[in-house]
Amino acid sequence: MKQPSPLAMVVRPAHAGDRMGLRDLAHALAHGPLLSRYGADPSRLGDELCTLADSDRSSETLLIAVEPGSASTAICGVARFSHSGMFGSFGGYLKLIAVADSQQGKGVGSLLLAQVEQTVAAHSRDLFLLASHFNDAAHRFYDRHGYREIGQLPDYVRPEITELIFWKRLRHR
Repeated sequence: MKQPSPLAMVVRPAHAGDRMGLRDLAHALAHGPLLSRYGADPSRLGDELCTLADSDRSSETLLIAVEPGSASTAICGVARFSHSGMFGSFGGYLKLIAVADSQQGKGVGSLLLAQVEQTVAAHSRDLFLLASHFNDAAHRFYDRHGYREIGQLPDYVRPEITELIFWKRLRHR
């Protein structure tokens, strides 16, 4: 089966009709190399994503990447973020960005990140995120998109894992 190009992807807010696809993606992500290291529970992650999809919170958004015309169960990637409130009132916070293994390296993450940045820039001038010290691919990804490492949080989420703090100025004033 031909893989969709990232240009054919649609990034949009998740909604209640995406529940099955969100649960499928949560299961795959929780068993993947990154989140399994954090002891992620697939059911809990799925519940969190579905709760966000069902919610109309103005301060937090869940975006998904899907191929146009595909079933809502075929979610290629997800981004969860707060519009403001990180490090004072100036910064948005990217809590999670993840792409299905089958879509890695195709630009899906870049499309999601661009939409996150556009949304956050309307509310905050900065965007912050954390990345595990061992996640070199994420470090390169964020570097390519203009993020700077500005600090470290040793043992913040899990013992023996240092979270690197990344930051990008999205707009001036």
